[in-house]
Amino acid sequence: MRRASSDLLILAAGTIVLACLPAIASPYWLHVAIQALLFAYLCSAWNLVGGFNGALSFAHPIYLSIGGYMAAYLGAEYHISPWIGLLPAIVLSMVVCVCIELIVTRFKLPVLSYALATMALSNIARFVVRSIPALGGVAGLAVPLNAKGWTQFQPGSKSGFFYIILIATVAIVLIVIWFRDSKLGLQARAVRDNERAAEAIGVKAVMVRMKTGLLSAALTTFAGVFYCEFIYIADPITFLSPMLFIEVILFTAVGGMGTLWGPVVGALLLTPTGEILRGSIGATNPGVDGLIYGIIFVVIILLMPHGIISRHRGERSLLRRFFSMEALRPSSSRR
Repeated sequence: MRRASSDLLILAAGTIVLACLPAIASPYWLHVAIQALLFAYLCSAWNLVGGFNGALSFAHPIYLSIGGYMAAYLGAEYHISPWIGLLPAIVLSMVVCVCIELIVTRFKLPVLSYALATMALSNIARFVVRSIPALGGVAGLAVPLNAKGWTQFQPGSKSGFFYIILIATVAIVLIVIWFRDSKLGLQARAVRDNERAAEAIGVKAVMVRMKTGLLSAALTTFAGVFYCEFIYIADPITFLSPMLFIEVILFTAVGGMGTLWGPVVGALLLTPTGEILRGSIGATNPGVDGLIYGIIFVVIILLMPHGIISRHRGERSLLRRFFSMEALRPSSSRR
């Protein structure tokens, strides 16, 4: 209870600070802030499965695309508000999630095989979507330009989109707080740490994975709707590319998998860092910004192998690990 109270205070303080950003930020940096919050939201949604439950899933591009395509298709063909289209999109994502989990759990795949299987399913989904003319093929579906107003998920300014994703990020942090302290969250961590031991005490690993996956899929679907309305298009290259969720996984790993604040910190730290490097170095020295960005990832992982915010209580802080140079010693010589 004490931990939840401190988390709520941090969330309230951070929300107040971020809510003032549209008043002082330029349109460019407001755009970067929207992207950072979107990544924070996606990382938190994926962290339910990948961090708390220990399943390295690449199926989330499917849920993201379901949200985006449902919003674009219903809006273009039937003039249905994306807020209403969100409901059937969530239902469809949950049905797909159940099918995927039944397939992968039927064969009791280990972590790496699970990751490869879900990545293969995402690639299959991308080729299927590209071959359906009603979904726009390779070009995708555009959001109707005459759709305006909050009821159509078009606030008319970047500030409006910023507040939508800010509220969504606050909501998902509250959901993760609930999940972490709930019975389902405890069972998910038990399955992650030792599935056989968890089943020995009565935890049904398959049902835990299923429930956690359904929650994560539903939350990711909303991100798909938001992203589609924000960039005005849903296309297979953007929504079903594995690169997007490779970034999500990397941000989560750097921030701290299986923690509340790790995905948020990772996304809010690394998204602006990438934009700064791209704007300051990449414009004059193409490729160098990517090299520096990769070095930053490597250094953080070396110094903090469990992430910036570690769920391991024995993990040292960054400064202590740096000055002791512990991260550079051979693993066999560490205590």
